[in-house]
Amino acid sequence: MVANDERGVSKRTPGNITSDRGYAWLLFLKGISVTEITRQINQRAQEEGRNYSIGRIQVHNDIQKELARYKRENEALISDQLSLELGKINLLEFEYWNAWERSKSPKRKTEYTPVDQAELLPKPESTCKAEAAAAVPVRLRRTKTTIEVGNGDPRYLEGVQWCIEKRARLLGLEKPEAAAGNMTLYQYVMELSQKEAKEAQALEENTQT
Repeated sequence: MVANDERGVSKRTPGNITSDRGYAWLLFLKGISVTEITRQINQRAQEEGRNYSIGRIQVHNDIQKELARYKRENEALISDQLSLELGKINLLEFEYWNAWERSKSPKRKTEYTPVDQAELLPKPESTCKAEAAAAVPVRLRRTKTTIEVGNGDPRYLEGVQWCIEKRARLLGLEKPEAAAGNMTLYQYVMELSQKEAKEAQALEENTQT
């Protein structure tokens, strides 16, 4: 087998290249590092009797090409799905704003007290006051009505804030470091691949020195 180096040895057939790229992309989406992907690809090639090995930089390039292909082939689908998700967020934000405005509206509060049963009992000549009292329904008298000024429920504003942040992430308006782990798949793959490329370049420079 040809010795492995950081750049790898390009002795793959077109079929080998297609197979390795697909396998590398699958592993990369699972969050496996380029170093480990390189090891697994070379191990698979050896087990299948293919007389070549590739390095980290070659694997990184393969992943970049698969990423470009994925984006190109799914651009319309991604755009449609993005529009759909944005529409849902906009509708949800609209409902949150309406609920917030309602929570600020003045509220009428009325207090009631039971009416004295004696006022509702039959006249004294009744022969069965106990039965008469039991037959009288309980009535309430309105005693006080107050108007409470609504200060607004902050939970609805929290919902609005969530919608704004989610929309910003979907549109790529938020930097990866500010997203705090909430990046889209595309942003995650791009950042991870760039990090691996820098590590590969640094390792190559150290090896040459």
